Amino acid sequence: MAFAHFESAQPSGGALFSSGTVRNNFNSLYQGDLSPLRARAQDTPDLTVQVGGGLVENYYQQVWFNNNGTPSNYAGGNSATIATPSANPRIALLTLDRSGTPAWTYGSEAASPTAPNCPINEIPIAYVYERVGMTQIVNYEDRASYPSGGYLYRDIRPFMTPASYLEDVQDILVSYDDDDDDLIGDTELLDIIDDWSDNYVSAKVVATAIELWTNDYKISEMPANINVSPQNLFATTEDLYCAKFVDYKTDYTQGVLFDTQVTRNKGVKKAVASIATSTPLTYKHNYVLANATSGNILVTLPDAADHIGRFYGIKKTDVSANTVTVAASGAQLIDASGSQVLSSQYQAINIISDGSNWYKF
Repeated sequence: MAFAHFESAQPSGGALFSSGTVRNNFNSLYQGDLSPLRARAQDTPDLTVQVGGGLVENYYQQVWFNNNGTPSNYAGGNSATIATPSANPRIALLTLDRSGTPAWTYGSEAASPTAPNCPINEIPIAYVYERVGMTQIVNYEDRASYPSGGYLYRDIRPFMTPASYLEDVQDILVSYDDDDDDLIGDTELLDIIDDWSDNYVSAKVVATAIELWTNDYKISEMPANINVSPQNLFATTEDLYCAKFVDYKTDYTQGVLFDTQVTRNKGVKKAVASIATSTPLTYKHNYVLANATSGNILVTLPDAADHIGRFYGIKKTDVSANTVTVAASGAQLIDASGSQVLSSQYQAINIISDGSNWYKF
C-alpha cells in the first residue's frame, strides 16, 4: 500500500468528489496517521517541525503518557530549530522529552546514515532525514519536489502502548553510568535520586539502583531475583526516608530530611565496614572496625563542609601495637586537633560534623 497522510479538509465543500481523496484518507487512518503529537512540516520558522497537541478532546482519545504515568498535557507547538549536518546526511530523532518539550537527538553523519536510539523516558515522534546545506524541512510526500531539503522521514509515535511504561530498568541504569565502570557509584546514585524526586525515573529504578549500589553488583550482571520492591525502601512521601542510601539531603519534596538508612517503621540501620588498610571514608561508611595487625592504618575523614550532620564511629579491634589514626581533611579539626590516634584494642571514637569541623562524642 502506498504511503498516505490524512487531509482533514478533503474532500472540500463544493469540490468535485474524488474517490482517490477518500481512499487516501481511509488509507492514512489504516496506516496509523492519528492526530496526537502528529509532526508536520511548516514554512516558518525555518528548519522546525510543527507538533500536534498530546491531548485531543474527542471521544476517541489517544492518551500519551509522560514518564511518571500522567497523561501528556503538551498543547502543541514548534520544535526547536534543527541543527544541520556539515559533511554527510544524517537522521535526527524528534521526541517529547522528560519535561514535555520537543527535543532533537542526532545520529551520526554518513553516506548511508542510521537512526539514533530514543533517549530513555522520552516519547518518540518522528525521524527527519537531514541533507547537507538544507534550509527547510518538508513533509515526506513532498520530498521529491525539494531534493536539497530535509524531510520528515518516518512517523514513529508509539501506538497502543504508553511509552513511559515500557521501562527497561537495566538500560536506564546504564545511561547513568558516566564512568563506564558497570557500577552504580555515589554520584550516579545521587543523580538517579534527584531525577526520581523530579518524576523523571520511577521508584523501581531507584530501588534497583540502591540495591546495586549497596551490594556492588554490576549493572550488566543484575541478578534476576533482585529485590526491587519500592515498598521495601521508602516510607510515605511525607517522610521520604530511604532505607539504604547512606547520605542525607534537605532539598527534596516538602523540605523533609532525606536521611541515612532510616525508615519510619524499621528504625535505624547503620552500615558496618571492616578494614585492614588505610581507608578514606565516604558516604557508604557509618561504623568502621579497623584491624591494624598488618600495620598502622590511616582513616581519612571527608570534607566536613560536604557532610554536615554526618556521623562516624571508628574502633580499633586488634591487640597489636600498631595504631589507627583518624585524620580530618585539610586544615579541619577533630576537637581542636588535626587527628586522633587509637592505640589500644577496642579503643573507639565517635565523631560528627557541624559543617566546619568534626567533634567527638
